[in-house]
Amino acid sequence: GYMEQGPILHITCSLISVLCATTFSAPPDLIKTRIMNDRKQAEAGGQRLYRNFFDCLYKTVRYEGPFALFKGWVPSYLRLGPHFIISLPLLEQCRKFFGLGYF
Repeated sequence: GYMEQGPILHITCSLISVLCATTFSAPPDLIKTRIMNDRKQAEAGGQRLYRNFFDCLYKTVRYEGPFALFKGWVPSYLRLGPHFIISLPLLEQCRKFFGLGYF
């Protein structure tokens, strides 16, 4: 294999995991946030911009481009990154310490 079980492999896998988690969760999170803000604005007497999730997705991509779906990616990565980089390797090392072996 390329890497043996150990801290280096676990940290590398954590970095890949946080990259995937942040990238795949960014578009739905952005759409959810926009819909929540839209509803809040409508309750305050404003006009609603989006009918549903797909309408918000369509309008975002149409007027701002597909990369607009990744607004807030860096703050999300900075929020999730430390959690993944600490907790996943720590879990594996605790399993090793208690004799359970690696996942």
